[in-house]
Amino acid sequence: MTLKVKDILDMNFMKNAKIIAGKKGADREIKYVDIIEVPDIEGWINEGGLFLTTGYSIKDDYTAQKNIVKYLNDHNSAALCIKRGRYFNKIPEVILNTGNKLNLPVIELSVNTSYVDILLPLVGEVLEKEAYLLKRSEEIHKELTNVVLMGGGIDHIAQTLYKLIPRPVLIQNKNQEIMALVGKPEEEKLIKKCLDIPIKEIKKKLDNNNIIRINENNDISRLIAPIIVSGHIFGYVSIFEIGIKKIEKIDYRAVEHAATVIALEILKEKEKMETDKRLKTELLTDLIQQNYSEAKTIIKRARYFGWDFKKDYLAVVIDIDDLESYYLNLDYQDEKHIQEVKDKIKELVRWELIMEGKEIILINKSDSLVIFYGCQGLNSKEIRKKKSVEFAEKIKEIILNRLPQINISIGIGNFYSGISGLRSSYNESYRAIKMGKKLYKENGIYHYDDLGIFKVLVELENDQVLSEYREEILGPLLAEDNIDLIDTVKALLGHMGNKSEAAEELNIHRNSLNYRINKFSKLLDMDLENSENWLKIFLAVKIHEIL
Repeated sequence: MTLKVKDILDMNFMKNAKIIAGKKGADREIKYVDIIEVPDIEGWINEGGLFLTTGYSIKDDYTAQKNIVKYLNDHNSAALCIKRGRYFNKIPEVILNTGNKLNLPVIELSVNTSYVDILLPLVGEVLEKEAYLLKRSEEIHKELTNVVLMGGGIDHIAQTLYKLIPRPVLIQNKNQEIMALVGKPEEEKLIKKCLDIPIKEIKKKLDNNNIIRINENNDISRLIAPIIVSGHIFGYVSIFEIGIKKIEKIDYRAVEHAATVIALEILKEKEKMETDKRLKTELLTDLIQQNYSEAKTIIKRARYFGWDFKKDYLAVVIDIDDLESYYLNLDYQDEKHIQEVKDKIKELVRWELIMEGKEIILINKSDSLVIFYGCQGLNSKEIRKKKSVEFAEKIKEIILNRLPQINISIGIGNFYSGISGLRSSYNESYRAIKMGKKLYKENGIYHYDDLGIFKVLVELENDQVLSEYREEILGPLLAEDNIDLIDTVKALLGHMGNKSEAAEELNIHRNSLNYRINKFSKLLDMDLENSENWLKIFLAVKIHEIL
């Protein structure tokens, strides 16, 4: 509740006063009352002042009469009260005209009115209103804080604020996506039509993170306050003026309190999310490394997150390709931005799982996101592979559209029953990514079953052993000037020893191919008529491709 100019006109101490100009400004708020009897008023006029004067300092100065009204209006004053009879038998036209033009109320006081007759009761009214505002503000803050303390979320805060004001309430995240919207159906419909305010424009208006008022159109006005957590804007809370019920001073305090308690709720949720993330990562680590004595221990821990590990799942791992280079190429190295990218990927995956009606089991592991993809009812290996690959393709397409600067690789494992099966599936998906990137480069989708002979090689997980074997078999062919011989071997292997097809692929004459075969046969000191030697060469070439 605020004290407005129109409110005091019917009070006893103003019974002989009347508003003679600027009537359209009668809704201006009175925050304090003061006297003006000096010509120099610059520097001490504050917003919301109601000023009393006899006009002594401006009685003979037309310009000063005009300027005083203009100056008071420029400083959002409430009204100018002029005592008639001492220096003005009639209020000057320039004051009346300027007051009407600027909608600054000009009130005429009778000659018999004493300043003290107005000052004392008006100060009392202002103090009473301020006391009410303070009390009401404390009540609002207490109610909203209790919501957070009692475990209520963003929706509950919005509903409570709506009951306390009541005005339509909108809570948005930093991207202006709706987190909560409370109001009558017709109000919500109107609000949804006027949500698109450029974020840069909002941040520019929110100078020093103050509350701002935006007139959306002739029917809707909006108070908006930033939700600030750890110095960063996490979102916005707004209340709306729709129709004749105008925004008042208490509404500013209400939206400010709401922004504070929402920030507390976000901090609380953020802390819970970080704890859950850590516990989920620990669960995955213990599952992979088999740090448990009985499977039921893992099943029980998973139940804390609402996961039923007794159901059927296969593992899908999403890996952000070359995240280090992406980080170093940023205009400024910001770990917060990297975390936002990871969170965005997680949110996109979460939404796709929801769209598929799947359980949401997502676990962060360094630069990877591990998904246990539900395969209940998928009764054959072929169907499980088909569905999981389609899911991976959809995820890749979504991330490409929403985060075009990010490349991802996706590995997919097979389904195996039980807790040990989850571990096996994860290991397969991890190995599929590791080998897939080496064979086919980054930014791909790799199913473990598609690795072929490389499934055997990747199980070795010992690059030194593989490198030594490659050197032992292919040694002389690895020299830079013999690169064409490696290509020749690959072509022959690819065409099952068919020389004509191999020559065609290499775009060389068959005689040239025979020359190369003789050359690498001598270099390797191998009998190429021996199939066992070709097997050794085949394995060495495959190792060469992955190292």
